[in-house]
Amino acid sequence: MTEEEKKEFDEFLRWKKERERQKIETPSNASNIDSQEEKYDRYINNEKNNTIWWPIVLLCLLIYLGIVIASKIDFHPQSSITSKETEHCSVDSVIKDTMQERIVREIKEEAKQKEREKLTYIKFTAAYLGKPNSVGGCDAHFSFKNTSKNTIKYLYIKFAVYNAVDDIVFDELGRNSMELQYTGPLKPGRSDSGIWDCIIYDYSARRLVMTSLDIVYMDGTKVHYNSEEVKALIKKKE
Repeated sequence: MTEEEKKEFDEFLRWKKERERQKIETPSNASNIDSQEEKYDRYINNEKNNTIWWPIVLLCLLIYLGIVIASKIDFHPQSSITSKETEHCSVDSVIKDTMQERIVREIKEEAKQKEREKLTYIKFTAAYLGKPNSVGGCDAHFSFKNTSKNTIKYLYIKFAVYNAVDDIVFDELGRNSMELQYTGPLKPGRSDSGIWDCIIYDYSARRLVMTSLDIVYMDGTKVHYNSEEVKALIKKKE
């Protein structure tokens, strides 16, 4: 083997040895390269995940802050409108109540006025029980004046009879109240009187008390007086 061939052979051995060494190191480098690529992929994925989640977290935070701020602010436009409507309704209610009260007062005043006028329609100058006769019969005496503007057609006078100790005296039929009828006509401004003989037979009878009165006018109008009202119709003796 020549010197040149020997040199070429030595170079071949070195190349072969280097080649084997590279073959041995190559898997390790490949593994390292793969490992680096995996790390890079994971990093990229993590970055992507972080990129996706951060806006969501930020949005949730903004919503939460908005709710907290809104709860602190006293802003209720609907409540304001409702308050105005309620105030308006309240004013209407007060006005309505005031009008109703005024109407009720007017009705009551009108009724009182009619009651006062009613007391001016007739006046009794006498209403008493005569003394018992020999058989205990007592007469009823009534005198009255038509002070209304209408002609009286009938008077219906109800009364009760009392004894000296203010107990009611019953008549022969067991009645504690009696009624007399007066027949007109009695024109406005005219006076009349009547005696009804022996309305009761009882020696203990002392006085009579009118309990009600009904007037019937020629035009069919009727006026009723209760027990309290008839007291105001009797003219007191001066």
